[in-house]
Amino acid sequence: MSASLIITRASNDLAERCEPHRWLIEEVLVSPEAAQQKIPKLIVPAYFHPLTHPREWASLVQQAPHIELVVLNPESGPGSQCDPAFTDALAPLSAAGVAVAGYVDTNYGHRPPAEVLADIGLYQDCMA
Repeated sequence: MSASLIITRASNDLAERCEPHRWLIEEVLVSPEAAQQKIPKLIVPAYFHPLTHPREWASLVQQAPHIELVVLNPESGPGSQCDPAFTDALAPLSAAGVAVAGYVDTNYGHRPPAEVLADIGLYQDCMA
């Protein structure tokens, strides 16, 4: 499974304002194909665990044609190790062509770069 990585803190306010599994989608990203058809696709902050919210993950798979990107945030970043539940939950989304990004907290640029890069590396290892 391949994935794109996004390093951001700015969009985390959406997750903080909403319950993780009852989000409001406020951002859209338009793929080149959708731009030709004028159909916006969604960016979904999937800040909820597949084992505690299996219906929400199933819903993401059902809605995959309308989703451009799913952003993961297992533990304000990837956590300390790969979580197989996320790997299993991401497989059908990836197969449906949905891009996956991992949230990495930079503490507004104050976090040591080596820690940020370690989180990016862990996401890459987990999503490989």
